[in-house]
Amino acid sequence: MAGRIAGAAALALGLLAGAGAARAEEASGPGWFEWADFGEVCGGECAAGVFAGQWIDTAMSEMFLYGSNDPVPPWDWEWREDYILGFQVSRRVARVFDRIDVEAEAGAAIRGGEGRSDEVWIAAYVRWTEFPWNETVRTSFAINTGLNYASTVTPVARARSKTDAGSRLLHYLAPEITFAPASWAETDLFLRFHHRSGGAQIWGDSALFNNVSGEAQYWVLGIRTSF
Repeated sequence: MAGRIAGAAALALGLLAGAGAARAEEASGPGWFEWADFGEVCGGECAAGVFAGQWIDTAMSEMFLYGSNDPVPPWDWEWREDYILGFQVSRRVARVFDRIDVEAEAGAAIRGGEGRSDEVWIAAYVRWTEFPWNETVRTSFAINTGLNYASTVTPVARARSKTDAGSRLLHYLAPEITFAPASWAETDLFLRFHHRSGGAQIWGDSALFNNVSGEAQYWVLGIRTSF
């Protein structure tokens, strides 16, 4: 299973990068927009990371302070004995205003604790890279949209989905912040909110996601290197 997951993730990233390469051959873009160099497979534009984390049971709206819910401080967040171990690969495909990176990502993870499930995803990220303290601590913030497919819907995920069956295919939302000493030229640590759900609070019930509301979510910590 792990081999098939890794193969699917690598294939998905290859397709995403290939699509960007075809666009790059057509035009280099206006002055504020620059396609990445696709003359090499990576050429310093790729990255790979590993991460691990724990299920967070507190609602996303309560952590990120939106909607009608009262905010919950981090020391009052609720956790479950469910864990995730995963990896991701990504490639920068474009740069905007010389400070915003557009990236394609594919990844895979194994979940266990209150039920076993494997998952794979593809996503598009937009990353802000310019912070005034970067000469001391290199920092970036990124947000994404994508699709996430799980091998099974665990009982705890099904209960959170508020449906009888849940859904293997869901929207993937995983905002992250990266940080590293400036001397770490090719390595970063990242803190990511790994979240798969039906997105009902954003666009309402969706037949594509079997009308699922919330589902699985984890706070994860990882390390990533560029190549």
